[in-house]
This record gives sequence, C-alpha cells and structure tokens, in this order.
Amino acid sequence: MDDFEIELKHDFLQEARELLQNTEQSFLELEKDPSNKTLIDAIFRFAHNLKGTSRAVGFGQIAELTHRAENLLLEIKQDKIFANDHIVSTLLLFNDQVRVMIDGLDENLDAVFDCEKLMQDLDAIIAGEVTPPAAAAFEAAPEASFEAEATEVAPAAETFEEVPVEMETQATVHKLPEKKEVKKEPRKDDETLRVSLNRLEVLNNLVGELVIIQSVVESSLSKSGDVKTARSLGKLCKDIQDLSMSLRMVPVGPSFQKLARIVRDTSKLLNKKVDLHLIGEETEIDKTVAESLGDPLVHIIRNAIDHGLETPEERLAAGKSEEGVVEVMAFHEGNFLVIQITDDGKGINGQRLIEKAKSKGIIPENMNLTEQQAIELIFHPGFSTKEEVSEVSGRGVGMDVVKTNIESLGGEVKVRSKVGAGSCFRLMLPLTLAIIDGMLIKAGGQQLVVPKGQIQEVIKLEPGMITKMTGRRPYLTLRNTIVPVFYLEEDWGTLTKGEKVDIALIVRHNDQSFAIGITDIMRQQQVVVKPPTKEIMNKQGVMGTTILGDGKPSLIIDLLNLYSRKLRQEINVDTIGKAA
Repeated sequence: MDDFEIELKHDFLQEARELLQNTEQSFLELEKDPSNKTLIDAIFRFAHNLKGTSRAVGFGQIAELTHRAENLLLEIKQDKIFANDHIVSTLLLFNDQVRVMIDGLDENLDAVFDCEKLMQDLDAIIAGEVTPPAAAAFEAAPEASFEAEATEVAPAAETFEEVPVEMETQATVHKLPEKKEVKKEPRKDDETLRVSLNRLEVLNNLVGELVIIQSVVESSLSKSGDVKTARSLGKLCKDIQDLSMSLRMVPVGPSFQKLARIVRDTSKLLNKKVDLHLIGEETEIDKTVAESLGDPLVHIIRNAIDHGLETPEERLAAGKSEEGVVEVMAFHEGNFLVIQITDDGKGINGQRLIEKAKSKGIIPENMNLTEQQAIELIFHPGFSTKEEVSEVSGRGVGMDVVKTNIESLGGEVKVRSKVGAGSCFRLMLPLTLAIIDGMLIKAGGQQLVVPKGQIQEVIKLEPGMITKMTGRRPYLTLRNTIVPVFYLEEDWGTLTKGEKVDIALIVRHNDQSFAIGITDIMRQQQVVVKPPTKEIMNKQGVMGTTILGDGKPSLIIDLLNLYSRKLRQEINVDTIGKAA
C-alpha cells in the first residue's frame, strides 16, 4: 500500500466520522417525523455516497454493511416500510457499527469486523420479518454510546476544519431546508481550508514564544522611554495572538448534538418521556476544552433523566406534563464558557441526601448542614442514593467525575435545586487552556502565577483581621461572612517560611469563599501555559509553567485544585456560613 493510498483512506475515514455525527441526528429526527421526505432523501443520499466512496477506497466491509442499510432506506423512501421505533433503533445500531469500524480502521487499515448479525437484522426487516431486536442488543446501545463518548480520543493525524464549513454541514443535514440544491458550493466570501491540528499547535506555540519575547522587549522599551513603540508592539502581538487562538475555536454544537442520542436511549431504557432543548450550539470554545466536555455532560444528562425526571405517571400526578424537559444551554460569561443543564423534574431532596450520607458514614451523625451544603454531597466520591446499581447509575462515580474533570480544566461546577421544580447545573469553563490572564504574586520568596479568573477580590490585611483558634483553621470576617484562611507559603511544601503576609486573595468555590494569604502582588499579565515538567506533573495544584517577562520560569498555581479538597477536609461545614 503506497503513501497516496494510505492518505486517501485516512481522508475518507476523517470525513466519514464527521458525517456520521450528523447522520445520527438525522435518524433521531426521523423517529420524530417519519414521513419527512426531505429528511429521508438526505439520509438515503448519505448511505448511497458512503457505500460508493468506501468501496472506492477499498473498505469493502463498510460498503457491504451500508449497502444493506441503503436497501432498507430505499424501502422507506418508496413508502414500502414505515420508519417505526424498532427500525430507527436498528439504523442507529448501524450508525454505531460504522463508527466502530471507522475508529478501528483508523488504527489498522486492514482491520476486519463481525457485522453478520446486524446485516441479518437489516435483511429481516426488508423481508417483512419485523420483530423487536434482542433486549440485550438494545440495552447495550445506551451503554455503548456512553463508553464511546467517554473514551473518544482524537487521532494523531486529526485535521481541523474552520467553523463556517462545520456549521454549514450541520445545517444541511440536520435542519434540512426544503430546497433542491444539496451540493455544497464553496462560499467565495469566506472560503475555508482544512488544516492539520498539529500545525495549529505549532503556530500557537510560536505565538506563545512571541508573547514572552514581547514582554521582555516591551519592558526594555518602556524603560528607555519609547512608550509609543512598546504600545504598538503590544497591540500587534495581541492581535496575532487573538487570531491564532480563534483558529482553535470550535462550536459546542457537535458536543451538544451527541446528547440527543444519550437522551433517546436512556429515556427508552427507563420508560420516560424526555424533550431535549439545545440552546447556544454556535457558542465557541477551544477545541481542547471541547474534547473534555463529553464525559461530564453525559453523566449530568443521565442523572437528570434517571434521578431528576419523574415517570410519566408521577409527572401527571404532580400536575406536570408527562414529558419531562431537559435544557442544555451554552453562553459566554466574561472569560468563561458557561454550560447550563436544567431539568423540570423533582429536584434534589437535601434531607434525603443527609440521611444517606450519615448512613454511609460520609458525615457524622451530629453534623448539621444547610440545604445547599446537603446538595453538594452529590459530588462526594462513592455517594449515590440508588440502592441497586443499574445500567444508568448507582455506582456513585458520576458526579464525582464531573467535578474532578471540570476542576482539572480550571473550571467550576455549581448546582441549584428546588424540590418539586427541578435542578440546574452550571459548568464554568475557561475559553482556552493555552493562554490565560494571570496575576503574578510573591509568596515565600518565589514568584508564582495564579489564574486571574479564580480571584474574586484582593484585600489588604490589617492587624487583627485574622482570628486564630487552637486546633482550627484561622479565619477572617468579610462582610459578616466567616472566610477560612490558608497560607500559600506554608501549604506549598517547596516554599520557605518567614515572610510577612500582607495580602489576601479571596477565592470563591461552590458558594464558599476562602482566603489565600500571600506576601505581595507584582502585576497582572497574560501568560502562556506550558505543560508541567515530569518532576512536578503529579503535584497537586500545579496547572503548568510559564516564562515571565524577565525570562525567568514560574509555576502556575491552580488555587481551586490546591485548596478545594483541603477546604472540604479541614473545615467543619456546620461552622461555615454567616457570622453571628
């Protein structure tokens, strides 16, 4: 197999993978509107093209399987077969199988797959032998889609397509406007070019180096009095940086649209009716961050359907419509992307959580919690209100994974709930992980960078502001609220002690503020985040490293990651709240 043929095969696999996501959405739309001729025609064209192209590049198994699906789609297109629930389920299994084959072939171009059972099922439907698929096969479908979502990894030779093409493809397949032209004409006013993601990574690294050198040169120019040149250089570097970062930005739409399948399969498995609303699909985020969204979103959506939404009978008895609503919304808020997941279910019963936590020994019997503190128990590792483990939940790892994954990205999870009305989860994520707005601080004789977005406010410490108690964490009172105090130079093992602490950084985490005592604040600046070295890679609280304007290296400290667990462990939650 020569290089040209290998490249041709991989190009086909990449394009087919992108199209499969759109096709899955079309199958789900077909279930809602089985008589939509425009939709059926579009799906049939996809199958026909996939069959022909896969055979042309030498992937005979994909071609043969797709040929069987095409035969079924032709029967539907000619009104000989009605696209009922069972048929759509089989078509979704076909979609899953092709995705598995594409992923397998991407790793090994000579891979062989067992598709015999699925081809027999497709042939049986065409022959009129329409019987429900085996229960095990159907129930495996949600689990398969969950695992695929959780373990999906971008291949090394991944390519990146700019937003206009991606969105145009989705609009053509998903919305399916009733017009004759299906072929995609290139937009002359905004033509696009497929670029290797590796090249974008190199470009961003070079821009990062440029930002570092710009800081050094700008500092030198300012000292020499050439402020105008320094400002011009700063503006030019900022424009280049913004442009290079925008090339990495992708819409959250594809991540959102995967949830439609999760909702469909989970609701059928639990015999619940769910209406999914997706809002803000065009909102953009760094591709690296977007790839980390899948697992947390799947866990929250599954929990919303399993724990949050009632059965149709329970909803009717409660005066609600029998169909529950799950809304997923994305929008920008400052330098963060906010993803908000809301359901109109029964809400989270704080008292029940407290009782469960005490019975499991997670909290002491004599501990008193507020309603919000009780709700936060859902994030405790191993905590679950389910008595038995099911296909969907009960293992006590879902929400803990959500919290861990989001915080590892420098984000935060917030939850609000009202019994009988529903729940709302807010995932706050940085727009990019490559360059951040940082605050250069001094603690224990070292200069460190902390993300500016984590700092709520900065206060000057005066004598007597901090109260120290034997055996308890020191605290200060800020606007009638007790705020526990941590000292960076004491808690950060590699730093030396002895410097006077004059400044407190106020950080907010899940509606609980805490203070970080430091020596001084040097300045604010944008920093390029470099991966941590092997020596400090596993050290808690290290987000990465950077090079400062004077050419010296510095650690980037993630205050939330460093202190959130310590806050939960050391602070008796019944003492945190309003000061007396």
